[in-house]
Amino acid sequence: MTIDRRPPPPPPFQSPFQGVVSNRDEMEPAGFLARLTAFLVDGFIMGAINQVLNLIIAQVALKTGLVASAAELFRRTLPTRDLSNPVQLNPLTGINFFPILLGVVGAMAAIFIFFIPLHYIILKPLSRTGQTPGKRLMKIRLISNETLAPLTYGKVILRETLGKMLSALTLGIGYLMAGFGKKRALHDHVANSKVVRVKE
Repeated sequence: MTIDRRPPPPPPFQSPFQGVVSNRDEMEPAGFLARLTAFLVDGFIMGAINQVLNLIIAQVALKTGLVASAAELFRRTLPTRDLSNPVQLNPLTGINFFPILLGVVGAMAAIFIFFIPLHYIILKPLSRTGQTPGKRLMKIRLISNETLAPLTYGKVILRETLGKMLSALTLGIGYLMAGFGKKRALHDHVANSKVVRVKE
């Protein structure tokens, strides 16, 4: 009697991220409506947080007198022909750089206010569990098309910025791709990702 010394067949492919999928062939792509609903839910949450942060900053600025001080300084530093104005930032040219500085500071504050919910609602959850609040509600998850694990933080940023920008520049066709074929949007292809249903 001969003994079969061949090694046993390899086990089915297992995802390195437990709880996502157990077999590559058993994954079910998330539907377009589920993805759209998740997107709208996340957008609503981000908008609400942005409004709260704006109100808090506005109240702090008003109560501490920052708004009144900035307004008074802005009034005093308007362009003038009086080159002896001690507040004039550039008396040689008569150009006042304070409004420009104020605009830069305001733009930086706006970016900061936008980044806080973007980081904690979208980027960080996607890189850790593959689920934003909207995706969790709809029972879908973003994973790597190659490893089936959540994307790295860098890949998430690539998908959510450049990828979605390209999807928008195609007149929305990049988004609609999620409803056909393998149901991968253009930004999914950019980040080599896909959105799948989470099993109960």
